[in-house]
Amino acid sequence: MITLSVVVGDGRKYLIHHRSLQSIGGNLLNSATVSDLQPVFLALDAMLHVDNAVKGERTLPYRDVIKSMPPLKGLDPTDVLIYVTLPFTKQGDHVMFYKQPERRGFDTSYVNAVTVMSFQPGSDVIEDIHFTFGGKCFQPVVKIQALQQEMAGKCWSLSLVTTVLKSIGNLLDNRTTVTKDARHVAMAQAFKFMFAIEETISGKTDPNGPSALSTVDYESTRVFDPVGPDQPPEDAIRRPIPHSSALQMTCGEAVYLDDMPRSEGELYAGLVLSTRPHARIKDVDVTKAIALPGVTGYVDHQDVPGKNLWGCAIQDEQAFAETEVKCCGQIIGLVLAEDRQVAQEAARHVTVTYEDLPAILSIEDAIREKAFYTEELAKASHCLR
Repeated sequence: MITLSVVVGDGRKYLIHHRSLQSIGGNLLNSATVSDLQPVFLALDAMLHVDNAVKGERTLPYRDVIKSMPPLKGLDPTDVLIYVTLPFTKQGDHVMFYKQPERRGFDTSYVNAVTVMSFQPGSDVIEDIHFTFGGKCFQPVVKIQALQQEMAGKCWSLSLVTTVLKSIGNLLDNRTTVTKDARHVAMAQAFKFMFAIEETISGKTDPNGPSALSTVDYESTRVFDPVGPDQPPEDAIRRPIPHSSALQMTCGEAVYLDDMPRSEGELYAGLVLSTRPHARIKDVDVTKAIALPGVTGYVDHQDVPGKNLWGCAIQDEQAFAETEVKCCGQIIGLVLAEDRQVAQEAARHVTVTYEDLPAILSIEDAIREKAFYTEELAKASHCLR
């Protein structure tokens, strides 16, 4: 077994207040994450080993824990995650990871996949096959094991590619949360895996398939001015200076907002956002929201001391919409509660009554309504010229 320690410092890594989301434990147990580790540990049948002063040491399959996020099934807020174990792969196992970020490089995964195929030792007879998909488009993480019964016992050949892709496509079609684009990316990753298996087993690929296997090694671009031999070492001019937080970030010790433990008496806020691009606010009914257990109050523009305005260069935006909203997502108010989920749920119970106003959503609309920059606005100091 491979043991990966995730305990930091004095070992107090609570499952609700993670010490660091960049650590293995904090990453795996953060229900909101799109971590690349989640599908990997799920695909490889990871086991979580936790300890508790009352319940004692316990071992939980990660697949059971991640299914219920949130909350984390089988875990107590006072549990401590000691370590995570992964089984060794055996001869005939093929495990590969694919990642499709939203932009070039190592950005957050749009879709990632962990593909596993096992052969009977010393043969090309399939023993097991499953695909696990994660990323922003697969929340929660999806593990497809239905192919195992269909493929077990068959000898490997490229003719199986069509069968596998068709089966994956049908299974993903039944998931309403998976978009059409995400489905195509997931199937492309499965396609690459199948051709990689062919290359591993036979040592060659189909003439039309090599591009499916091509990978790109990304490297950051760094350009430094040369430093003369006579320049003193303490002189920082032209020398690359590490960012002050670089060591903390790379070592997983940087403290982010989610890493900070909750303070006594701290409340959570659920945002009440506009659902109209341009409308007049006629009424805001918070009765149902306030009645929910754990909700402590509601605040809006009437509760702001002083001016209800903010802005980086010029304070000309309302912190809370007062009588009119000018975009979808504009903040109308906040529901305060003792729990994050309760605050978010209560915010959805706030009923806002609107009177829709004309909205200019395109250049054609602006021309038709003659909504042009005026000469006075063009002369403003904060306008681009």
